[in-house]
Amino acid sequence: MVMQIFVSLLHERKIILILGGGREGLTSEEDCARNGAIIIETLLSLLYPLEWNFTNISCLIPSMVDYLDAPFPYIVCMSRDLWRHIYDHRWATSSEDDDVVAFDLDAGRVYSKAQVPTESVFEFPQPYT
Repeated sequence: MVMQIFVSLLHERKIILILGGGREGLTSEEDCARNGAIIIETLLSLLYPLEWNFTNISCLIPSMVDYLDAPFPYIVCMSRDLWRHIYDHRWATSSEDDDVVAFDLDAGRVYSKAQVPTESVFEFPQPYT
């Protein structure tokens, strides 16, 4: 999944990272607030020597959901509870051309209407024997 996120960053897609909670007895909102910035900064550091010059939001709160309609790339962390609300009310009505890619980090699932490479694309060459 890390390679899929990396490729999505390189393609300057709109990226949503979903955190589910349950770690260390935290709710999904607490997990998002505590770990969202760390996860985003770690992923963006993988781009070095390139830089991410777009928006990143370490923990999206319900009053900021309209930010997801931005016309530019972003990387956003949100709680699983907020994702369920967005998936039920907005995902089905979004356009097919939308380059939003959502990664559920705990469940290992990818939600996308855009073309996202699968893990099999990243097979490395084998040494000659």
